[in-house]
Amino acid sequence: MAVFYGVTVPQLRLLIDKHTEDLKNIALIVNEELRIQRVNELLRVMFHGSDVKSWNWVKVCHWLWSVACANTTVDVFRENKIDGSLLLTIDVDDLMELGVKSRLEAKRVLANRDRLLNS
Repeated sequence: MAVFYGVTVPQLRLLIDKHTEDLKNIALIVNEELRIQRVNELLRVMFHGSDVKSWNWVKVCHWLWSVACANTTVDVFRENKIDGSLLLTIDVDDLMELGVKSRLEAKRVLANRDRLLNS
């Protein structure tokens, strides 16, 4: 009987059968993550070099989504119709007052904005 790394062929078949569903689930998760990364990269390319000041609130919300901000943050921007010119002037306190749930999320928005402006 053949043995691979101390495991016999029947034992190997049992291991494969036992973990096939797990491997399929892992493959689905990896494929979904890759798809999300590709979409986000395409969105970043769309926004790179764009005149932020001219963005309407819809484009600001699409940009927030592309940099993986929380849905609640995108909702705050949508509800308050934050356009590109406002995006350029807001600070953490403004975001907190508007309803962004956490100071960390507010800082994330501003860090991504600064990254966008410096790219």
